[in-house]
Amino acid sequence: MFVAGGAPWRPLLVTLLAHRASWKTLHSCLTTLLEPQGGWSASAVLDFAATLSGSPRVWQGRDRATPKHYEPEDTLQLTHKQLEVLIGYVGAEGAAAGSVEEARRRAEARLPLVLRCCGTPHALLAAALAAARDHPLLLLLLYMKVPKIVQLMQESEDRAVRGALQSLEELAGGVGGEAVRAARASTCATDRVSHALLTALAAAHPHSKDLTQRAWRIESLARALWSRVRGAGTRALPLCGALLRGVRAEHSRNPPHAHLLAALEVLPDSDLFSDPASDELYEILECFLHIMRQGETAALSQRVAALMRRFAAARPQRAAAFMHAHRDTIAMVPALVGACTGEVAAPASAAPPPQALLALQRRTAPPDELATHVQEIEAWGVRRGGAWGGRGVAETLLRATAPLAASPHGPLRTAALSLLAKLLPAAPDSTPGLQAIMECLDSNQPEVAQSALDKMSELIVGVQEHAGRILARVFELGMRSRLPAELCIARCVAAINLQRGC
Repeated sequence: MFVAGGAPWRPLLVTLLAHRASWKTLHSCLTTLLEPQGGWSASAVLDFAATLSGSPRVWQGRDRATPKHYEPEDTLQLTHKQLEVLIGYVGAEGAAAGSVEEARRRAEARLPLVLRCCGTPHALLAAALAAARDHPLLLLLLYMKVPKIVQLMQESEDRAVRGALQSLEELAGGVGGEAVRAARASTCATDRVSHALLTALAAAHPHSKDLTQRAWRIESLARALWSRVRGAGTRALPLCGALLRGVRAEHSRNPPHAHLLAALEVLPDSDLFSDPASDELYEILECFLHIMRQGETAALSQRVAALMRRFAAARPQRAAAFMHAHRDTIAMVPALVGACTGEVAAPASAAPPPQALLALQRRTAPPDELATHVQEIEAWGVRRGGAWGGRGVAETLLRATAPLAASPHGPLRTAALSLLAKLLPAAPDSTPGLQAIMECLDSNQPEVAQSALDKMSELIVGVQEHAGRILARVFELGMRSRLPAELCIARCVAAINLQRGC
């Protein structure tokens, strides 16, 4: 039944075996099939495993209506060795395909079975390691379905995991040839979140303080998602361009354009100016130039000029053609003239204040002076838009500011937490921010923990991947102290629910 090249009636016999054999027979059969060096037919083994996981005999007595937050159970309970063999069969089935596109379709069809067998983080990590050895396309598809794989790899200390993480980062960055191009046609777990956030940002609402704060949090969620998950922003560029074209010109002075631009600024040059995104970026820049023609504010003009400088530095020929085609519009806006005349170098204000950054890194100045430096950097970053000077600058600022969040000095602590809330969505690595938040919650000074609770609904937007861990610590803090943890948890959950765009 499971030998390669069997008769066409074999699937019927396998189905009869799955429905009529005893549990002991089925377990022995699956154990034998998932032994290393088995040499069985990949399609037959995978079909049998999928049949067992969805067999009506297994689900007798279960609810007919699927609960809202239902997660499929791991009914096969495979060991890590068996899971590696299963991954090998998935890769072998894809390798037997006639083209890369067909291999992608076969691997994607088997992903529900693989993910169903990865009920724990350790199993998911074992599956990623097995895929990284010989099946880069499957590894990339796993990452697209479960971006948490990167976080699990970063937390592991195994050398093999480090090598797999490097391979995955190269694939996510676009280094992989046909496998990467084929994976672009697949769906990603971040697509729904990105589309919900962008649509919510572009929706027209009457101006009010609550809606302004809500728009800022949605923008922060989008920036945090795009800065941590490689390729998520590139996949959402078509929708971003469509939303910019659809927003009416008379609303150009309202937040949607500025928030959408802030989300774009977070993307690294390798993603924003890549070949697949070049056409969409061209149309997005045309939309912003149309807004400039309508008489936009100087702040947005400076940020569009900075984006065009990045475009000219990354794709000189393409940028030159774009600037030549829109030279009349660029000549009307003084902030854009520098980008058009070849002044690609960023202005001096593109870098954070050097004295303030050095003072924060040393942390030897008096608390009042450090608080002033933190406020100076925050004022600089707000003018720079959503990227905060780029991924490297944002990470440097985060590492310099995070230790000050638990300071016993009130003004310094407040300024540091305020800066962290704005800085975290732009940082590719949120570990220093997470450590600072945990240090505040574990502090034996009630005022330090209270400051973190007051700011938590803004902080958690930038560390959404660690939200469960943070909220668990807040709950423990409320159990052992009299601090108002219930209100903090409610606000944090409401902020995280903005990912649904509602």
